[in-house]
Amino acid sequence: MGLCGDVKDTLQALIPLIELKEDANFLALQLEFHKEVEKNLLIYVEDPGKPNAIHPEFVASVINELATDDAIFTVDTGMCCVWAARYIDATGKRKMLGSFNHGSMANAMPQAIGAAFACPDKQVIAFCGDGGLSMSLGDLMTIVQYNLPVKIIVF
Repeated sequence: MGLCGDVKDTLQALIPLIELKEDANFLALQLEFHKEVEKNLLIYVEDPGKPNAIHPEFVASVINELATDDAIFTVDTGMCCVWAARYIDATGKRKMLGSFNHGSMANAMPQAIGAAFACPDKQVIAFCGDGGLSMSLGDLMTIVQYNLPVKIIVF
């Protein structure tokens, strides 16, 4: 049902119509299922790989541990985005920028440059794919020219 109105007025009108549900069985089942999903996501984190063959999931999880609580992450499209979504924990202060609607390629480094200029007090980490990096190599000159402390991770 489409509604048009001020949020406060609309919520005041809708809240009395909501029935309180006491049965939390569905929620409990979903939370239990989610625990299993989280366990499966740790398979590659707990096994970092072999020499010269590090699992990207492991890399993302280590970056998650080392990053500040208010870091800004930028992610290229493709698997970089997936690894960030799965292994970078939200803290309520962290931000993640990506080309989520359009799927533009090679967006992580230019977004990191913008984030570094906009928020010079924040740690900025770019998750770049090797193709995305090669498409935006010129942006490295900008990072160096302005001495931006952007961390670039290439997958």
